[in-house]
Amino acid sequence: MHVDFDFAAAGAMCVRHLLDLGHRHIGLLGQPADTFARQAGYALRAREGVLGVLREHELREVWAPAQPNPAGVAEATEELFGQDPDLSALVVYNEQALPFVLERLKQLGMRVPGDMSVLAICPDDQAEHLVPPVSDVALPSRELGRLAFERLAGLIGGEEQPVSTLLAPQLKRRGSTGPPRRGR
Repeated sequence: MHVDFDFAAAGAMCVRHLLDLGHRHIGLLGQPADTFARQAGYALRAREGVLGVLREHELREVWAPAQPNPAGVAEATEELFGQDPDLSALVVYNEQALPFVLERLKQLGMRVPGDMSVLAICPDDQAEHLVPPVSDVALPSRELGRLAFERLAGLIGGEEQPVSTLLAPQLKRRGSTGPPRRGR
């Protein structure tokens, strides 16, 4: 029995939202490099969701891992702009780095969403309390726990259960995304 969140669909949903707004220069600021090195499924699936949609639209696949601290985010941001100087939108799947991302963009003189749209895959409470509040695809940890418990209790009770259950992502708009600036 397997209960999980559909990380690939979450990444894809983020990019599709940004594409719908008119962005064509989208980057992913991901989990730390060691998370990818140890082949953590959630990070790999979210990255593939983002990059897969970019590939489908024949757009540049821009991404960088980031350590969740000011120096790590500054380095990752520099790497992202090195890959695409016209970057106009970021998908952030590194909840601990998210506040540093907003701070780094501010240091670079970029307004969110005026100069850079930011969309995160993270818990709602982390996204909604930032300045500006960040649009997100929430990680439904409470729902995952409840559903896993129900599935396990059903198994113990002799009820047939699905082999796999993936929770679908939901996007919450909070104003950190908008159309790209002209020329981007």
